[in-house]
Amino acid sequence: MQYFRPGLEESITLPPHPENSSEIGEVVNAVTTRTAEDVTSIRNHDHEPFYAVEQYCKSKNVEFDRKEMRELIKQATDIIGYFKGSFNRDRPVKLILLLILCRAKQTNQGLIRVVTLLSQD
Repeated sequence: MQYFRPGLEESITLPPHPENSSEIGEVVNAVTTRTAEDVTSIRNHDHEPFYAVEQYCKSKNVEFDRKEMRELIKQATDIIGYFKGSFNRDRPVKLILLLILCRAKQTNQGLIRVVTLLSQD
């Protein structure tokens, strides 16, 4: 089954991406306020991109077709890659680490914070 017509990404218009500085605060807040439940959810979604859809289907007693979902994701990969490449942005964690290093002026405390962030699940 074909889920997306060829060239679909060329007809989609996205708003401009926010500046890095506005994202840093959001990511810092998300990391510092995350709960054990958040960590579990992130881990589940990293392992299975359609985790939430599968859980929703189960909660509503609706059949979930894993093979169909994998095919949908496979077909969406080119569209996602098209937009990901067009923004050409650093990952938020990289920006946070740079911010920490700059603010800490590369003191031992700043380096310890970077190592701590990198070692978190």
